[in-house]
Amino acid sequence: MNSSSRFNQGPINGTLAEEPVMKSRYPPRQVNKLCDGCQAVFPTIGPWFWDLEDATLADQDDWHLRDFSIRDLHESAGAGCHLCRVFLDSLLPPDMIVGNRQGYAEWYKVNQEIQLRCSLDKDWENVDLPLKLTILGNYQEQCTLGARFETSSVQTLRFQSVCPAPPGQCTNGTAWIADTTTDFVRSSSGYGPFTIAQPTSTTTFGSSSIEQLRKWLTQCLEGHRGCIPVKKLFKLSDDEIYSYQSNIRLVDVGTDEHPISRLVDGKTLEREEGCIKYVILSYRWTAETAITSLRTYNKALYHDSIPTETLPQVYKDAAAVARALHIPYVWIDSLCIIQDSTQDWNEQASLMDSIYTHARLNLCGMFADRAVGLKTKRDPLAVSPCIISRHLPSGLHDQEERYEHFACFEGCGANSFVDLAPLFRRAWCHQERVLPIRTVYFGEQLVWQCHDQMASEACPSWIRRGLYDPDAEMSVHAHRQHAFDTGYTLPRGRSRRRAFENIVKLYTQTRVTKQTDRLVALRGIINRFESMWDQYDPDWCVAGLFEPHLVRQLLWERCSEMDRADEDMIARAKEILDLFPSWSWASCPLEIVFQTMGLVSGHHVEDLVEVDSIQPSQPLKPGDTYMAFETGSRIVLRGPIAIQLDTEKVLRTWAIQDSLDGLEVSMSIDGERTLNLDTGIVFDRPMIDSIKHENFRLLPLRMYCMINDTCSGYVGGLLVESLGIRDGLPTYRRMGLFSAMCEKEIISGWLDPVEELAENIDVAMGALRDKRKEFPLLQLV
Repeated sequence: MNSSSRFNQGPINGTLAEEPVMKSRYPPRQVNKLCDGCQAVFPTIGPWFWDLEDATLADQDDWHLRDFSIRDLHESAGAGCHLCRVFLDSLLPPDMIVGNRQGYAEWYKVNQEIQLRCSLDKDWENVDLPLKLTILGNYQEQCTLGARFETSSVQTLRFQSVCPAPPGQCTNGTAWIADTTTDFVRSSSGYGPFTIAQPTSTTTFGSSSIEQLRKWLTQCLEGHRGCIPVKKLFKLSDDEIYSYQSNIRLVDVGTDEHPISRLVDGKTLEREEGCIKYVILSYRWTAETAITSLRTYNKALYHDSIPTETLPQVYKDAAAVARALHIPYVWIDSLCIIQDSTQDWNEQASLMDSIYTHARLNLCGMFADRAVGLKTKRDPLAVSPCIISRHLPSGLHDQEERYEHFACFEGCGANSFVDLAPLFRRAWCHQERVLPIRTVYFGEQLVWQCHDQMASEACPSWIRRGLYDPDAEMSVHAHRQHAFDTGYTLPRGRSRRRAFENIVKLYTQTRVTKQTDRLVALRGIINRFESMWDQYDPDWCVAGLFEPHLVRQLLWERCSEMDRADEDMIARAKEILDLFPSWSWASCPLEIVFQTMGLVSGHHVEDLVEVDSIQPSQPLKPGDTYMAFETGSRIVLRGPIAIQLDTEKVLRTWAIQDSLDGLEVSMSIDGERTLNLDTGIVFDRPMIDSIKHENFRLLPLRMYCMINDTCSGYVGGLLVESLGIRDGLPTYRRMGLFSAMCEKEIISGWLDPVEELAENIDVAMGALRDKRKEFPLLQLV
């Protein structure tokens, strides 16, 4: 029996139906309504500013539209001016918009007197973000408008020519088709018309919103070539699919007539095309979670019936959405993993990548604890672009009346702010973003993301599939897509590694409640990379670093500032340094980035150390096939150690600063020639232990040469602390990262003219590679 037959095929049930009366904090709103000030700039009948020869200019490139204060915008938007609402929202910090607008009252109190000028680029048809709001007067120093105002202007508003869409183009309010001749539309819409919608529902659970979600899901399943079945994506056999799905539990969401939830075992369920249809829920745990979670004592009870009256609202909402989508099951971690069984937790954790990747859809409550559930009440004007229209004079031969329409909306859009959502500050939710093929984010509006498409209720046909730039792209979505792309279409090598490194960089912006979870919370992602790369060696990934690229990945660098007054950060730094190897990024309490040393075409890179072995501190745990989560591993390697540096200066600087520049260091790379290097150091963490300055050393790891018009050489490595002799070897602990530019040859021939170096580089490196094998053994802990 097809699972959809369990559900009504007509209108969705009452829990998701459109509210007959708006019971939100917002009065009934009329889209596209303008206040007197905006109507004067954009009259319905009559000339606009660009029709006037004496139009007021803000400067030689911009038309001056009007001036207002933030208080003016606040009051006008509250009274129902749609355009003032768009202007006001473009000023709000992005994390406020994705945080259910918490903190708005305080923000408004501080900034209400700020005066702004609105202007439009005279070449607006060829400019992506032509509408600009500029601070007037002397408010730059005292304004607290945040990241939107890195200069005195914010320029994130689009002004787009549109025309009415044919009937049925959109399920959610009035729809408009954008002018496809502009660069913005050509770059954003991969195929089909670029549609702008005007949602009028006062909640994300309105029937039109859910219908739009159904449409996205259907289009993806039936028409997106990039969103191919996971079974084909990872070349999985029927036995592999059956095996994992037989070992998981799911929550049966019941039917519209009988919405009774109960726990079911995967091995007992029927499959469609070899797979069980289910959705997953990505959410933030609260105090309610522990009260209703699955435990050994209630497991039998939950298999009979889960008491829905005590469940968190977000669970009930997830079940309602699943029923509306005709999907019979939902996977919720606290209900599908026995929370007081270490054995069950380990077994289910090893399946996490499969659970998330094979789900039909991920339901993501991006507001986290800033909303009760997935359902969010909203002001329709806050999520709908404003359409400004005017009646054009009829010509002599015109048979019909003529109109012009323009859409004004936030250029960044809901899509761009997803990474800032409160939910994604939680480390465990990082893999819940990376692994699923499809996700719908429940925020102020629904935002859809799959392999081929990123869309929202306001821009339901938004397509964003361009070339991947790992150095410029800061979206988890982009790196996740690239990781999947390279998993089955590109040769092994640098692209995959860089995709993973960028995912890790963004992961280090998140936080875990229990620091012991810092590596484990990445388990699903690392498992997926293991299967994509056909890795079977238990050493392939250790403490979050890839063994084939270990020397390069040891060159990670802390990239966010250290606040020495932050007691929580200092406590976290001490705890994780005790938990994880100092050489792993997991031991750094702040955001990190992997150095790009030698990644650019035309660079020649040479390792200065040779890894001898990786020594785990204990046997692998049950369910682990590799050492990615091993917390006490040691790296034994051969390499040079530099001791001739001003260690007292290093210690003094570390006590008060995040980094040190201009340190003079003498070191030998080849054991023969001594180099005097101007060195910079970035410390990994605040100084948390008593350290003797004479124990500081530098461990060079890598050097590279930029083969261009003028060859330049660089050396990168680690600031380490000597811990003496352990297990018969000199032992060191990582304290920071150093880099130095070499103004003379590191070894003979290194800085030869480019044409000679390109031809003879392997010869020049031969002696150094032989030297590496003669360096004494040491170990990093």
